Amino acid sequence: MMFNKLSIKMTFLYGLIIIITIVYLIFILMFKYEDNQFKKNEIEYLSYVNMFSNLLKDDMSNITSLIDKTPEYGKSIDGRILVLNSDGYVISDEYNKIIGEKITNKEMTSSIDNKEESMGYYKMDNEYIMIITAPILQINEVVGVVLISTSVTHIKQDVQSLRNQAAGISVIAIIIAFVLLIFTGKKITKPVSKLTDASQSILKGQLNTKVDITRKDEIGKLALTFNKMSEELYKLDENRRRFITNVSHELKTPLASIKALIESLINSKNDIDTYNEYLTDVNVEIDRLSGLVKSLLAVARLEEEKIKKEPMNLYLEIQRIIRMFEPLTNEKNINIINKCKEDIVIVADKYKFKEVIINLIDNGIKYNRDNGYVEISYREKMWRKMLIVRDSGQGIPKEDINLIFDNFYRVDKSRKNEKGGSGIGLYIVKKIIDLHQWSITVNSQLGKGTEFIIEIG
Repeated sequence: MMFNKLSIKMTFLYGLIIIITIVYLIFILMFKYEDNQFKKNEIEYLSYVNMFSNLLKDDMSNITSLIDKTPEYGKSIDGRILVLNSDGYVISDEYNKIIGEKITNKEMTSSIDNKEESMGYYKMDNEYIMIITAPILQINEVVGVVLISTSVTHIKQDVQSLRNQAAGISVIAIIIAFVLLIFTGKKITKPVSKLTDASQSILKGQLNTKVDITRKDEIGKLALTFNKMSEELYKLDENRRRFITNVSHELKTPLASIKALIESLINSKNDIDTYNEYLTDVNVEIDRLSGLVKSLLAVARLEEEKIKKEPMNLYLEIQRIIRMFEPLTNEKNINIINKCKEDIVIVADKYKFKEVIINLIDNGIKYNRDNGYVEISYREKMWRKMLIVRDSGQGIPKEDINLIFDNFYRVDKSRKNEKGGSGIGLYIVKKIIDLHQWSITVNSQLGKGTEFIIEIG
């Protein structure tokens, strides 16, 4: 279970990357260092062996002089000098131990055959030896070979010592890295754990759960998005509950009225006028139910349909809508004024736009005073295009302005429905505006009227 934790996985993953990187770097650095040390040593002894071969080429016929000079030259280097003839026999030895013996190593053979320097490495009695040879040439003929053997154990030991130090430092660095990774991993995954716990709380039904994470990186943005999502889920759940309650109430009231009226008709022996009166009341309640069902269907349709934008003449479209309201405006003596210019063209879904204007004008008439007005105007200010629906009605209380677009919300909290509203109209308006990716704002004063501003994108 421990390895299921993100912090542990991160620690081991990044730890493995660090270990591989450090090992690789040490390997490369040690290889380069060892190679450079040996090359420096080879260059140094190549210069020695060539210098001695040049100095000795004139003494090859004078064995006595050769034997005397070889130890003298040997004092200037850290190694042993041998001089061999062209057949590979030692004619001079710095230590005077193997004179007359034949040497047949590959370096000596290569120098005789190829007339050039040669070198090789050997291990003898826990000692690392470098052997380097150079031909002694007289008129481009090999008359002998200079052989220098020197210990390179100190280079091997130096490299090994450096390897040990690097390994020790690497172990310390890896330990420190793991400690930091564990600490950092926990710090990084702590907000993730908070988000996980909060998600589980939401899963259990605590929809308004939020996380206290104040960071400016991707996790901080995720936390901010999570909090907004949680808030929206809570609102949706509240709207759902209110929706069910409101629908139940809206359906219950007319159904109860219809039932009471029908029972009265059944149980009474009234005249035809009374029957007509009761049936008229039943018809009104059925109309209320029908209107509510239509509104609910419109809301459901908006959740599924996509908008189909097309150019349309704003003035002509609003004029058509105004004509629909003439019977109602004549009854209340309310004047609807279309102040839009006749050449204004906007791009919108014609049928859904019509629904927006109908709802706004209907509200403007419903909550207006006698002899009042509803005014529709269009204004352009810099890059902003605004359609404004203003009325001279009763206005909206300040505390209700931010809630009027919620489903089933009514400024009048009573359920008497004198105005005939169900609280769905403005919800539909807001949904259509959002579908167009426009915005709508409200300005209102009690007793002075209300202004809806649609900003067209």
